[in-house]
Amino acid sequence: MDIISLSSQWGWPTFNIAAIVGTLSAIVISVLDSIGDYHACAQVARVPAPPAHAINRGIGVEGAAGLLASFWGTGMGVVSYSSDIALLNLTKAASRSILIGSGLIFILVGFFTKVSALFNGIPKPILAAGSVTVGMITSIGLSNLSYVKMDSSRNILVVGFSLVVAIGIPQYLGKHPDAIDTGSKSVDNILEGLLLNGMLLGAVISTFLDLVIPGFYERQLSMFSLRFSGLFRHSNY
Repeated sequence: MDIISLSSQWGWPTFNIAAIVGTLSAIVISVLDSIGDYHACAQVARVPAPPAHAINRGIGVEGAAGLLASFWGTGMGVVSYSSDIALLNLTKAASRSILIGSGLIFILVGFFTKVSALFNGIPKPILAAGSVTVGMITSIGLSNLSYVKMDSSRNILVVGFSLVVAIGIPQYLGKHPDAIDTGSKSVDNILEGLLLNGMLLGAVISTFLDLVIPGFYERQLSMFSLRFSGLFRHSNY
């Protein structure tokens, strides 16, 4: 089966403004997540933080991989995965050659459906144990607060308010699905897609507050805008 047949197996593309905005917001979330993953990976591997050009290359490769994946009709993008960073912390094996070898093994295994069936047969209680890695990556992310001067009321406000908005609004909309009613279904879908993204809300709010609230920027960035420290230069007031 050729690439054209695979890419059109779900029908020819259709365009919807709500779906486009939702996809763009998902891309922004993916970029933010990847930047955080790069910094967390460097922290776990005990190497210097990646420079801006390395982050740009990483985001570009992820975008190219996602584009190729769409041609094969996978239905999902190819991005960095936070739980893998927790595995790096557990195994203490951060060698690039090991990661490349693991990727080649996964590609090879993908050609054998019996192996996939074996993984699907793993009991759910065992899979639930993988939630430990979620806690570990959360702890690694929170450890970025060690670079923040948390005895400053300004920084406490930025971090606290961002977390409240990022957690509270999606939960509220989940319990009240009819809360957004502008009279236009398309606008409702766009707003719902944006406001249900906790990471997007947290990143936007924290970055906005970090930029508009007076204070020293050097080593005082909020948890979310810390991910942008390698891309933007902050000057002191």
